[in-house]
Amino acid sequence: IGNLYVRGRDNQMVPLSTLTQAKMSTAPDLIQRYNLYRTAEVYGGPAPGLSSGDAIAAMEELAAQELPEGYGFEWTGTAYQEKISSGQQGQVLLLALVFVFLFL
Repeated sequence: IGNLYVRGRDNQMVPLSTLTQAKMSTAPDLIQRYNLYRTAEVYGGPAPGLSSGDAIAAMEELAAQELPEGYGFEWTGTAYQEKISSGQQGQVLLLALVFVFLFL
């Protein structure tokens, strides 16, 4: 930055270092957001012998115990689809039986 020059008010070249300070720092390249909140993605899967429903239940229980006040989580992708569709098997089965009856 000290080697760069810009024009000042009186049209003379002024070193950029007189106008600004530069320092090295680290930061994420991109800040991810979901519904306007800062986010961190966590990927995982069930342990061998367990279902995805077991993994979802374990994660919800762990989050309820360990997450500090003001923190939360939401499911996305297939886990989200599994959560919203759970408990609808009876309705789907009933609808399937109605269609079978109508086709006969």
